[in-house]
This record gives sequence, structure tokens and C-alpha cells, in this order.
Amino acid sequence: MGWVQAMMHDAHMSKAIQSGAGGDEGPRVDTNQDDFLVVRTVKGAVQPSQLDEMVLAAGEHDVVLAGECHDDPTAHRLELSLLSGCFAAHGKTREVVLSLEMFETDVQGTLDEYLRGDIRERDMLADCRPWGNYMESYRPLIEFAKDNGIPVVAANAPRRYVSSVGRLGRSALEKLSATSLRHLPPLPYDQPSDNYREKFEGQMRALHAPQEGAHGADVSASGSTSNDKEDGEK
Repeated sequence: MGWVQAMMHDAHMSKAIQSGAGGDEGPRVDTNQDDFLVVRTVKGAVQPSQLDEMVLAAGEHDVVLAGECHDDPTAHRLELSLLSGCFAAHGKTREVVLSLEMFETDVQGTLDEYLRGDIRERDMLADCRPWGNYMESYRPLIEFAKDNGIPVVAANAPRRYVSSVGRLGRSALEKLSATSLRHLPPLPYDQPSDNYREKFEGQMRALHAPQEGAHGADVSASGSTSNDKEDGEK
């Protein structure tokens, strides 16, 4: 299987990736190719590609994962280009849905109210707990989805449950009420593979090395810890 990737230049040196209206043809992808290099890997070989090819390839899959550095504005502009491009290319034949790690599952109802126009943006922001760079980095995605009737999924586990797993281990979830469990995937959730665990722990050690001595294990968004304390020694 070939994967299409976009490798971006340093955000401070890059120009904006813009997305604009395309008239009767719908939203268009309008990017400056100087901002990033799009490549396609086929059987280990790297081949030059284009953003339009990435958009077309996305239509062959049910889920497209966009990795990002949360504070990289160029990455977020590229994501907007991908969203608008996928909507333009596939929106008439397939449902396009935006899923975000930034929003936690327990705010889905409030987010839906905003997307329907039932509540003001300021009230949505107060209740949905978005990250600090929401306005410049994620708002364009949400507003594009709102303007075009694209559903948005609040995909992350609520932080309070992640914290419980980090402190007490997976068994902490077994004590939750049925109401609380509605905000989580079906239990028990799968264990990561050994290869994934090894890679993840290595990245966490590298990321948190200066702080490990002072702060101990670091809890990830998925509920694991950097040194995988299943019985929650923190």
C-alpha cells in the first residue's frame, strides 16, 4: 500500500497555506508548494507527489490520520487544505467527518449545538475546554465544518479518566458508573502491541528526559505512562 505524506518546512520560515471558496465547484485547495514537500511511498520507494493526489488517495480509505505538532500553524493550515479538498472531491458521494483530539468526548453535545447554530461561539468555548491556540489553529477547521454541515467528533477521552488510569491503572475504569462509561470506548480496551509500546515509551523518554527526575511518569492522552506503571505509582 502506498502512503501519501506531506513534510513541512519550519513553520517560522513557511508561507501561509490558504483555503478559499471555489464558486460553483465548491472549496478549492490553494497551497504554496514551497511550504511543504508531498511524497508518496510505494514499496519503500519515495516518489514526488502533489496535495491533489493526497486528496484523491484519501477517498480510497475510510479513515485518514493527520499527525501534527499542536503548536505548528503550518500543519493546521495543511489540515484545513486537506479537509476542504476532501469535501470538494468526495463530499457529494461520501460523508466527510472531522475528528479532533482536542475536544473530549463529554463535550460532544455542546459542540453539536454550536455546529447547528443553537449557541454562541463564546458559550461553546467556555464549555468545550479547547486548547489555548484554538482561535488561530483550530477555529478555521471548526468554522469550515460548521459552514458546510460537516460533523465534528470530539474524540479524546476526558482528562479526568486519563488521570485516573495514570494513577491507579486500568482497573480504575471498572468502578465508573454507566453514565461515565458513555464517554469511553468499550472496555476492556486493547493493549498496545510490543512494538508500539517500545516506540511510544522511547519517544516519551526522549521528550520528557529533562523533567523525568522531577516529575516521575508522564501520562499520555491514551492513559499510558512514560514508564508504564500499570498499578499507578505516581
